[in-house]
Amino acid sequence: MTIPGLWEKFSEYGIEDQRLPIRVYARQFYKEKARHLRVGIDVYQWIFELTQVPSQYKGDVASIRDDKVILNFCSRIRELIKLHISFVFVFDGRYKTHKRRWGDVLYTDDDYYVEYLETNEEIQQSGLYDEPGAKIVYLIKNLLHLWNISYVQAPGEAEIELARLNDCGVIDAIISNDADGFVYGAQIILKNFSRWVADAPATQANIDRQEPEFYVTPYRMSKIEEVLGLDRDRMVFLTCINGSDFSQGISGLGITRCIALAQVGSKIESAIDFAEELKQIYVAVGKEKLLGLVPFSKNERDKKLSNLNKLLQESLARNSKTYFGRKFNGTVSFPSDYYFMIHFYPYLCPEIYAFRKYETNCVDSHPSTIRLSTLPQPNSLKLHDESIKLRRRGSLWTTVHDSRPSEDALQGDESTVAWFEKPNFREMCDIRLPVQRSTRDFLVEHLAECYMLRVIHNLDYFKNAEIFVNMYKKAQFPLKRRADEYYVPIWSEEQYQVKYNRELVFGRFLKEGELYDENYRLIDHSEQKLDSTWVPKYLLELSSHGRRLIEQYEIKATEKKSPRKSPRKSPKKSPKRQLSTLDNLLRSPIKRKLDPGKERSQSSSPLKSKPNLSYESADEDSDILESPTKRRSRLDVDVSGLRTSLFKSPDTKQNTPTIDLTTPPKEVKDTVEKNLQNTSVLFLDTTDDETDKLENDIEMFFKK
Repeated sequence: MTIPGLWEKFSEYGIEDQRLPIRVYARQFYKEKARHLRVGIDVYQWIFELTQVPSQYKGDVASIRDDKVILNFCSRIRELIKLHISFVFVFDGRYKTHKRRWGDVLYTDDDYYVEYLETNEEIQQSGLYDEPGAKIVYLIKNLLHLWNISYVQAPGEAEIELARLNDCGVIDAIISNDADGFVYGAQIILKNFSRWVADAPATQANIDRQEPEFYVTPYRMSKIEEVLGLDRDRMVFLTCINGSDFSQGISGLGITRCIALAQVGSKIESAIDFAEELKQIYVAVGKEKLLGLVPFSKNERDKKLSNLNKLLQESLARNSKTYFGRKFNGTVSFPSDYYFMIHFYPYLCPEIYAFRKYETNCVDSHPSTIRLSTLPQPNSLKLHDESIKLRRRGSLWTTVHDSRPSEDALQGDESTVAWFEKPNFREMCDIRLPVQRSTRDFLVEHLAECYMLRVIHNLDYFKNAEIFVNMYKKAQFPLKRRADEYYVPIWSEEQYQVKYNRELVFGRFLKEGELYDENYRLIDHSEQKLDSTWVPKYLLELSSHGRRLIEQYEIKATEKKSPRKSPRKSPKKSPKRQLSTLDNLLRSPIKRKLDPGKERSQSSSPLKSKPNLSYESADEDSDILESPTKRRSRLDVDVSGLRTSLFKSPDTKQNTPTIDLTTPPKEVKDTVEKNLQNTSVLFLDTTDDETDKLENDIEMFFKK
C-alpha cells in the first residue's frame, strides 16, 4: 500500500528526523527506555527490495535468483542479531483487497460490513495457516523455522498488522517504506532501511558509495500531528479523498489540497470538521468500536456520506481560497462506501503477537507495556466491566485497561542457552547459498560474528573458546573515505575489538567440518588464526562476563603503558666503515700472502699509488690459498708468499726479491733506500735500465 505524494510532503514540511545508522538509533533508544529496541518488518517489502537490483540507468532494475535473495535476507537478519535488536516478521495473507496496480478495479457498491463479519468468522474458526505462495516465500519461512525465528501470518496486509502491533506497544517501530501504517495506528516508521547515507531505498540506483552500516530515516506520528495537525482520524480522511492502492480518491484535488482539507478543524479554523464528520458516520463510540460494531446500516451510511459530499462541495465554493490559497472551481465526488469501510475496518490476526524468551528474534526478558489499539479487533478481545482481555500468541490472555497501559511480560521459561540449542543449525548447512565455499564454512564465520554478544553473555557455556578483548576505538560515522577532502563525522560510538576462534565458538552447532586439509594433514582448529569483531561498549558492559573481559583488557593495557627499567646496554660501538669493491681486491684468493710480521699501511684506493713489485720471502708452512670469506672481517690482508703449486716454494732464509703490489709509493721509496741491493722496485715511471735490471732479478728468482 502507498499514499501517492505523502512522503514528499512529509519531507517538504520537515517531518522526518535525521537519517542515522540503525546502530545509533538502537543505542539512543536503549539509553532512553533502558531496554532493547523491538521492530516489525514487512517481509514482502524486503523480498521486493532484494529481488530488484538497481541498474546504472534510472528506473531500470533486474531480478536476481532466489538463493541470492536468501543470502541477502540472512545478512539483514545477522545485522539485527549483532546489534541486539528484537524483531518480528509479518507475511501478507489471502484476505487482501484487490489493488489498483494489479489491474483494472471495477467499481463496487457492495456492503463491506457483511463481508467483514463473514471473513472474521472464517478466520476465527479455521485460523491462519501458512499461505501457499511463491517459492521464495516458502524458502524464507523454512529459513526462519530452522533459525527458531517466529513470525506472523497476517490475514490481509502485513503493514496493517504491523501498525496494530506498534499501536498497542508490542513493537517500538516498523521498518517499512509505506506511509499507510500511520492510517492504521503506527507510531514510528523507520523508512528506507538501506546502506545509503542519503534517504533512498535499497533499490535506488547508485547515487553514491554504499556504507557498511544500515541507515534508517525515522518518522514519528507525534511529529506529524505537531507540524501538520493530522491525527489518525485525519490521516484516514486524507487517504480516502487523496486515493491509495484501493481507490483513486477524489480526482482533481492532489495531495496538497487533500492535506489542507484534512487540516480543516485543526490547523485551519472552520465551523466544519470534515474528518470528524466522516468518523461519526463509520466509527461507534466506546467498547462498540473495539468490537467492530458499525453505528449505521449501509443505506444510512450512503445517505450521510452523500450529505457530507455536498457539504464539502458547498464549503469549497465559499472557502476554497482560505483552504488552498486560491480559488477552486472543481467538483468533488467521494468514492463508494466500500472503500471508506476498508480503511476503518481492516482484517487483523485473532492473536496479538507476543515475544517469547530467548527465541532467536528476542534479545532479552525485559518487560514492556501493552495498551489497547485504536483499531476494531473483535476476534482478539473479551470485554469485562473494568478491564479488557487481549488474546495473545498461543491462546494466552493479557489484561489491559482503557485508561492506562499494562505491563507485558514475555512468555516462556527458557534460558539464554536456547539461542544456541533451539535453532537447527545443522540443517541450515544444507541450504544452497551462492558462495565460493561450503554453506557450513560460510555459516561458522558469520554466525560466530553476529552471535558474539550472546556468546559472551553465556561465556560459561563456551569455556573452551578463546575469547578476549584486544583493542578499543571510537568509531565514527559515516565512514571516512580516501576521496573525502573535507570529512566531518556526525556520530561516534565506543567499541571493543573481541578476538575469538570461530570453530571453537560455533563449530559444534553445525555439521562436522573437514577433518583434513588439502595436504591430508589433520586440522587443529585450536591453532587457527583468530577472528575478530567490533562490539559496542554499552552492549558489552551489560553482562558480567563482558565487564570482566573489559577489566582484563584494561589491566593489560595499563601494564603496557607503565614505565619499566630498561636493561643495561653495552656501550655504543662506532659504526664500521662500509667496504667497497676496491677494498675486496686485496682479499682475492689469487693474491699472494704478505709476510704476517710485516706491517702494511692501508690505502683508501690502491689504484692511486704506484704498485710495489719487489720480491719478499714467504713462510714454507703458510697455506697456498685461503678463502676470502674466512677473512672478510679483516681490513689488512696478508698476501705475502702467495704462490701456486706449479712452482717451488721460495727459501725463506734467502733474501729473495718479491713483487709488492700493495705498498704505497712513499713506503716503497723508503724500502728501496734501506734494501736497495736486494730489492728491485718497478714504478710506473721507471727507466729502461731499471726495468731490464728488474727482469733479470725475476729470471734469477725462477731459476733458483
